[in-house]
Amino acid sequence: MDEYQKISDSSILISNCKCLLNPKGLLYSSFVTQDYRKSGYISSCTGDRVYFYYHNLENIKSELAKYSFKKTKLFSIHYKKSNGSREMKSILITKNINNPLL
Repeated sequence: MDEYQKISDSSILISNCKCLLNPKGLLYSSFVTQDYRKSGYISSCTGDRVYFYYHNLENIKSELAKYSFKKTKLFSIHYKKSNGSREMKSILITKNINNPLL
Protein backbone atom coordinates (compact mmCIF):
# COMPACT_ATOMS: atom_id res chain seq x y z
CA MET A 1 0.00 0.00 0.00
CA ASP A 2 2.20 2.71 -1.23
CA GLU A 3 -0.69 5.16 -0.84
CA TYR A 4 -0.41 6.80 2.54
CA GLN A 5 -3.84 6.74 4.06
CA LYS A 6 -5.69 6.56 7.32
CA ILE A 7 -5.95 3.13 8.91
CA SER A 8 -9.71 3.02 8.21
CA ASP A 9 -9.00 3.59 4.51
CA SER A 10 -6.92 0.40 4.28
CA SER A 11 -10.05 -1.76 4.23
CA ILE A 12 -11.60 0.39 1.49
CA LEU A 13 -8.42 0.19 -0.58
CA ILE A 14 -8.25 -3.61 -0.23
CA SER A 15 -11.96 -3.94 -1.10
CA ASN A 16 -11.49 -1.80 -4.21
CA CYS A 17 -8.49 -3.88 -5.27
CA LYS A 18 -10.59 -7.02 -4.84
CA CYS A 19 -13.19 -5.66 -7.27
CA LEU A 20 -10.60 -4.55 -9.81
CA LEU A 21 -8.33 -7.59 -9.86
CA ASN A 22 -8.80 -10.51 -12.19
CA PRO A 23 -9.60 -13.84 -10.55
CA LYS A 24 -6.27 -15.26 -9.31
CA GLY A 25 -4.69 -11.83 -9.80
CA LEU A 26 -1.80 -10.73 -7.57
CA LEU A 27 -1.75 -7.74 -5.23
CA TYR A 28 1.55 -6.17 -4.17
CA SER A 29 1.33 -4.32 -0.84
CA SER A 30 4.20 -2.35 0.64
CA PHE A 31 4.12 -0.40 3.90
CA VAL A 32 6.19 0.52 6.93
CA THR A 33 5.30 -1.69 9.88
CA GLN A 34 4.82 0.32 13.04
CA ASP A 35 2.13 1.34 15.52
CA TYR A 36 -0.27 3.49 13.47
CA ARG A 37 -0.50 5.94 16.38
CA LYS A 38 3.06 6.99 15.56
CA SER A 39 1.89 8.25 12.16
CA GLY A 40 2.62 11.90 11.58
CA TYR A 41 4.63 14.42 9.63
CA ILE A 42 8.16 13.50 8.67
CA SER A 43 10.70 15.80 7.06
CA SER A 44 13.34 15.10 4.45
CA CYS A 45 16.86 16.48 4.62
CA THR A 46 15.67 19.30 2.32
CA GLY A 47 12.92 20.26 4.76
CA ASP A 48 10.03 18.88 2.68
CA ARG A 49 7.29 17.42 4.89
CA VAL A 50 4.80 14.65 4.26
CA TYR A 51 2.24 12.99 6.51
CA PHE A 52 3.35 9.37 6.84
CA TYR A 53 1.05 6.56 7.93
CA TYR A 54 2.34 3.43 9.63
CA HIS A 55 0.45 0.14 9.50
CA ASN A 56 0.18 -2.95 11.68
CA LEU A 57 1.14 -6.08 9.73
CA GLU A 58 -1.42 -8.30 11.48
CA ASN A 59 -4.24 -5.82 10.77
CA ILE A 60 -3.34 -5.68 7.09
CA LYS A 61 -3.12 -9.48 6.87
CA SER A 62 -6.52 -9.74 8.56
CA GLU A 63 -8.10 -7.29 6.11
CA LEU A 64 -6.57 -9.13 3.15
CA ALA A 65 -7.94 -12.46 4.43
CA LYS A 66 -11.37 -10.87 4.93
CA TYR A 67 -11.47 -10.14 1.20
CA SER A 68 -10.20 -13.62 0.20
CA PHE A 69 -6.60 -12.75 -0.53
CA LYS A 70 -4.13 -15.53 0.19
CA LYS A 71 -0.58 -14.66 1.22
CA THR A 72 1.97 -16.02 -1.22
CA LYS A 73 5.10 -14.11 -0.10
CA LEU A 74 6.09 -11.87 2.79
CA PHE A 75 9.32 -9.91 2.85
CA SER A 76 10.52 -7.89 5.83
CA ILE A 77 13.19 -5.31 5.11
CA HIS A 78 14.90 -3.68 8.08
CA TYR A 79 16.59 -0.38 7.38
CA LYS A 80 18.23 2.50 9.20
CA LYS A 81 16.81 5.99 8.76
CA SER A 82 19.05 9.03 8.39
CA ASN A 83 18.43 9.93 12.06
CA GLY A 84 19.82 6.53 13.13
CA SER A 85 16.49 4.94 14.11
CA ARG A 86 15.44 1.65 12.54
CA GLU A 87 12.20 0.73 10.80
CA MET A 88 10.82 -2.29 9.03
CA LYS A 89 9.14 -2.26 5.65
CA SER A 90 6.76 -5.14 4.94
CA ILE A 91 6.10 -6.33 1.42
CA LEU A 92 3.16 -8.68 0.98
CA ILE A 93 2.30 -10.42 -2.26
CA THR A 94 -1.18 -11.89 -2.10
CA LYS A 95 -3.39 -13.76 -4.54
CA ASN A 96 -7.07 -13.14 -5.21
CA ILE A 97 -8.37 -16.66 -4.50
CA ASN A 98 -11.97 -16.02 -5.50
CA ASN A 99 -13.96 -13.02 -6.57
CA PRO A 100 -17.40 -13.07 -4.86
CA LEU A 101 -17.70 -9.28 -5.06
CA LEU A 102 -18.13 -9.21 -8.84
